[in-house]
Formats: sequence, C-alpha cells, structure tokens
Amino acid sequence: MMSRKRMMIARSDAFLIMAGGFGTLDEWFEVLTFKQLGLHQKPIVVLDLEGYWSSMIAALRELVDGGAVRPPELDLFRVVGSVDDLVPALPEARA
Repeated sequence: MMSRKRMMIARSDAFLIMAGGFGTLDEWFEVLTFKQLGLHQKPIVVLDLEGYWSSMIAALRELVDGGAVRPPELDLFRVVGSVDDLVPALPEARA
C-alpha cells in the first residue's frame, strides 16, 4: 500500500477526495501530511457531496480549536460541495 501511495503522489497533478472509507482517509491524510511537510504543492480538493465529509471537516476544526493543528494547515486543501465547483477550486487548493 505504501509504495502504491508514493507512486500515486509522484504521478498525480492534483488529488480529489471523494466519498470513501478507511483507504480514502489513509490516502487523504498521507497527501495532506506530505503537503504540510512541503514534499509537494499539488492541489487537494475534498468533494463534500450532500455533506458526506462534514463530520470529518468538523473534527479537523476541533483539532485546530484544541491546538493540535495550526489554523493555516486547514488551508492545505479546499472543500467543495458540487462537481461543478471542482475545477475552479484547483488553483485555490495549491496554497
């Protein structure tokens, strides 16, 4: 799994997080951590259709509120609520 994720990170131009389970969470946090460490600057966009990821986003905000995560780190990815918003979010998600 680790070698597959490293290949995915190396070959991808951007990362789209869609509805999924533990594997999706694993990949999301891997690319997020790599971006936090400066190992890539590729866009990460979370597609939150019908609020699928709203609880996770709330949990990440709680980590900020508790001091475990710095507020700017939530800017490492963008959350969109529709497929139409994906492409416009890519430039913003480079931050």
